[in-house]
Formats: sequence, structure tokens, C-alpha cells
Amino acid sequence: MLTRSVDAHHSMSVQRFFSIACALCGFVSLAIPRSFAESGGGEVSIAIDGNGTVHAVHLDDCGTTHRVKYSYLSGSSWTTTTLDTSTDAFLNTWVGLGSSDNVIASWVRGWNYGSVMLACKNGGWSSCAVKSGVSPNAVGFDHSAMSVYGTAIHFLYERRNGTSDVLEHALTDCGCTSPVFTSAEATGYDGTAAMMADASGDIHAVYLRGGSFYYRRRPLGGDWEGPQLIHAAVGKWYHGRPGIAMDSAGNLHVTYTGSNLDNHPRYANTVGGSWVVKGAIDSAADCDGGFCRIARAPDDSLHVVYWDLDGSRLMYALSRDNGTTWSRMQKGNQDDAGGCDIAVNQGGQVYLVYEYDCELSCQSFCGMTPIAPASVAAVPNPVELGGQTTLSAAGDAVGTVVWYANGCGTGVSVGSGPSIQVGPTTNTTYYARMEGPCGNSDCASVAVEVVSSGACCLNWACIPDQTEGDCDILGGLWMGCLTDCSAEACSVRAISDFDQDGTVDRDDYDVFEACATGPAVAYDVGQLPPSCGVLKYGNGLMAPDLDLDGDVDQSDFAVFQRCLSSEDLPADPNCSP
Repeated sequence: MLTRSVDAHHSMSVQRFFSIACALCGFVSLAIPRSFAESGGGEVSIAIDGNGTVHAVHLDDCGTTHRVKYSYLSGSSWTTTTLDTSTDAFLNTWVGLGSSDNVIASWVRGWNYGSVMLACKNGGWSSCAVKSGVSPNAVGFDHSAMSVYGTAIHFLYERRNGTSDVLEHALTDCGCTSPVFTSAEATGYDGTAAMMADASGDIHAVYLRGGSFYYRRRPLGGDWEGPQLIHAAVGKWYHGRPGIAMDSAGNLHVTYTGSNLDNHPRYANTVGGSWVVKGAIDSAADCDGGFCRIARAPDDSLHVVYWDLDGSRLMYALSRDNGTTWSRMQKGNQDDAGGCDIAVNQGGQVYLVYEYDCELSCQSFCGMTPIAPASVAAVPNPVELGGQTTLSAAGDAVGTVVWYANGCGTGVSVGSGPSIQVGPTTNTTYYARMEGPCGNSDCASVAVEVVSSGACCLNWACIPDQTEGDCDILGGLWMGCLTDCSAEACSVRAISDFDQDGTVDRDDYDVFEACATGPAVAYDVGQLPPSCGVLKYGNGLMAPDLDLDGDVDQSDFAVFQRCLSSEDLPADPNCSP
């Protein structure tokens, strides 16, 4: 928090510039001159939409005109819009994203007895007062928080009624239509709050009451559940901001500070639904109840931004083990101290936005390395020649899935996305890796077999692993790629049914007679008489050789006779052993 007094905050009038700076993996100043004086409030809130656009709502109250503004970063340029030009003071700016990434902003207009304000972009900004304050000494508002789920907008704010402060909850929409007010805490609320909506629409809130840090949950469409104590006797920190985030397993992670805790930035999380206090993120930092915000990356790493007021510098901390260990580094310049917020996009890019002395700045850097897909699969596999198989990548991978054939990043790129279709013509190994602004992951791979053979059905036999052309040469019926010689592969016919018409008749006898050689007179399937147009097998035998001894003689004719039927009578498929 800023330790200057409220009176000093409102009296200073030094002209400064407002600069917004942001670049990938670095810090580049993109100066936008503004006529500002002393900042004071140090309020800023950011969010990142599905397209990667960074949205910020922030205070511009350096001079006598106090303004709330909205800025968004597209590419490397910021665009700014003024949301409120009132001359009153402002507190607790927040930004959220509703349905279709509709930008929603909120703030408190007025210092002790003000109003909770709401503005929605919806193609063109519109604003309204969720609830108005009455002055003096009746009802006032301070220390607000906001979260958004679809078109439902939730607020927590302090309602001052003279003897005790109430933490009140409001539920409304972009038009402030008939807001519903409920009490989240009846008495004793004495600090700022933070809240978030999860993917199911449940609201999770953390706040300070009676000098202790608490958590409450409001199920979608339900009432607030009883408070859970996170950390007792942390002390009071009126103007700081705690942080709250949820990981992919549904565990909550919170950051906070307290005057009774040596003012260090602190971290706690839930394990199996119970709160566990992990301790100080930075035991050398003095946040003095100031801002301590947290964001989760898609790989569940935790990213925290906080002010170290002893060194007057902005600090960043990273944990990959649920807050057991933290890596810390200075991100803001010396003598920087003011409001700050943090967000991480789907590619693992970390954005810090922070304010000091009328300069609002943004840094962007790589907060993580993309992780390889947990596994990849191909369905079907094997695939028949001329067919297609679907490649899919599984796991909580970060970045864009890019597919390669026969080499991890070195082969031919065949597409991108978590699932694609390919039509290989030869056996091919496909590789998938995550690619993004923070680098590329290792690859996961799957080998796809391409098959052009299948079962070939003869009059009484099935030959496996034959191409369609080979089966035609044999005079058989090709059953298609990937078929095999299972019991159901070919319909069984009599062994003497050479023309495969279901009967053993004169036509079959003519074939036998044309192919007859006599006892011990071998034949060559490559040099058969033209009139012997019969089925030939890959093992050098032909169909009229019914005893498979290399000639066509009387013993073969004996087998033929046992299967003889007529043109109208089907032959018995079991006529010969």
C-alpha cells in the first residue's frame, strides 16, 4: 500500500507523464504523454481475454480531476478510454471479462461515503451505480472487489453504518438491473477483499475481519457458506489487495499480508478442502499491508507480484511446487511503489502492470516453458492406404500444438491444433510439440502403420496379407485393407467350386479337364495352358490340385467327384475333408 496520508494525496500537484510500457520478454517504454500530478491511490487491475489482449482499469487521480480509465494492449500499442471524469476520489478499480469477453469495469466513486460504480463495454461503454452512498455519517462504501461469471456480476464492498462495517454482496448485470444485496459478514469487516468466479460459477472470496484473514464460498444460485479461517491475527491492512487463484484441480491459492506478520507477503492454499498456511513468500520484504496479487499459469505454476516498501521496488515471485519454494526477482525500478496486478496468458506469458508517481507501466516476460503433451494417439492405427487417421494430443499442455511428420520440429509440418487428420501413404511417425512465445516443448510421438493388404477369399480358402492386385491374379475376392483370415472373413464354398458360383457342375469339370496333367506330371503356375484359367496360389499351387501334391490326376478327380452337384443344386462345402 502507499503510506502517504489521504490529505497529502489530495494536495500534491506535480505534473508528470503517464507511460505504459510493455514488450515480450523485456521492457520497452511506449511513452504516452498525459498531464498528471501526484497519483496516490495506486489502483490498477488487469485481465487477459481469450485472444491474448490485455485489459486494464486504473486510476488517474494525480491532479484535481480524478478519473478512472480503461486501457487495452493490442500488439505493442495501448489504447485508453476515460470511464469517469468525476472530481471525486476513486478507490478499488477492477476489471473482469464476461460472456464473449465483454469487458466489465468497476470502481468506488468517493472516499468514505461513495458509490459502487459499474461500466460495461458491450460495443460501447455504458455505466451505472450498483449502489449509491449517502453522506454524511449514514451509509458509505469502500474496499470493493468484483468478479464476473457470464452475464452475472458480483461485488463485495464495505458498507459503513457508523458503529460497525458490513461486508455486503451485490449481484447484478451490466444494466445494474434490480441488484440483489446480501450480507456476507454482518460486523467487523475491516479490510479489502478479493474474489473470483470458478468455471462452475461458484464465487470464492477472501477478506479481512477483526484482524484475521477469512474465506467464504457462494455456490452458483446458492447462499454464502460459513466463513473459514485462513490465518488468525494477521493485523489490519486497509488499502492493500489480497490475491486469489484456482488451479486445474480446484485447489485455491491466496496471497496476503498483515501488520502482525512483519508485513511479509504471505501464501496459503487448500489441500483436500482444508486451508494450509505455507508462510512468507519473501521474508525480507516489507509490504506493510500492500498489494500482493497472484495468478496461475496453465501449467499450474504460481506467479505473484508485490511491493517491497523497504526497498521501494516491485518484486515478482514464481513457485512450481504449490508455494513450497519461491524464486524471486526485482521487476520494478528502485523507488517504485504503488498499485500492481498480474496475469498470465495461455502461452505462459506473464504480464505485470504497476503504478508509481503517475507512471503506469507494463512488463511482459516468459513465465514458463511449454510442456510437451502427455501423450499422442492415432485412430485408426494401422490405417489403410488411401485412408485417414486422426491425430490427437492429450494433457494440460501450454501453447499451440504443432504436428510434424518424421522429425520433432525438423520434419514436415502437417498441421496444428489438439486434433488433426492426416492421410499417410507410407509408415510414418508423427510428432507433436507445444509452440508459443515462450519457446517450444519437447515432442511426444506416435508411429502410424499404413497397410495396403488384406484377406483374399478363394473358393474354399483364405489367404492373408494379399494386395488387391495379388488377389486378382489368384482369381480370388479381395476383402479390403486391414482384413484378416478370421473365421468370418470368407464364405466357405466347396473345394471343387472353381468358378465360385456355389455349385460344382459342368463348368467346373471343364476347368479340371483343361488343367489335368496326369500322375506325377508336375505343372508350373507360370506356364499353364490358356484354357486353364483357374485360381493360382502364392505357394505355386493351383486350385484343381485338390490334394496339393503338385499334379492334377485321378486322385484329384476323386475329390472333385465327391463335391459334384448340379447347376441348380448348391454344393456341400463339407464335401471333402
